[in-house]
Amino acid sequence: MAQAFGPVVAPVILVEGWDVEFSPTVSAAADDLEAIDEREGIFDFYDSLGTRLVGVADERLGTVNIVLPPSPTVVPQELAERLIGSVVRVGPERVGLPEPDGASLPELVSALGSFFKVRSVEPRRTPGSARDRARRSRCHDADDGLSVAWPGVCPRAVALYRFASTANAA
Repeated sequence: MAQAFGPVVAPVILVEGWDVEFSPTVSAAADDLEAIDEREGIFDFYDSLGTRLVGVADERLGTVNIVLPPSPTVVPQELAERLIGSVVRVGPERVGLPEPDGASLPELVSALGSFFKVRSVEPRRTPGSARDRARRSRCHDADDGLSVAWPGVCPRAVALYRFASTANAA
């Protein structure tokens, strides 16, 4: 079940209180996050061995990158406790761990990963992911003179604004 991506061993686990989410890769885990999630400290990030990962917000794009910190901290007991809490709330029998307190971290990761149906291959990007929305919203400067009027503003947005303004004036 576990796959190595450099020093990070997948799946990547996002924890919010007792809620957990499993992702097959670091990039897949970051795809559905937004910068505000990281700014407000909503999620904690781990790899499947209990290594604490760090979210870095890109305010310009509104996205988050999940990275291995320079001095990684491995906290398998902390992750195991949080996963046990999740198993108890979901239902130990549903997850396939009737005695979650006695389960090892690899057993917890495997059982919850199977329960949440974690894919072991790179997922395709969904059109609505935060990273894709940011990429679609970026504009390239055009030689139509619009970017000169409002520097740093997307020329298409300026043209749309001008069109809407003249249409409303009529």
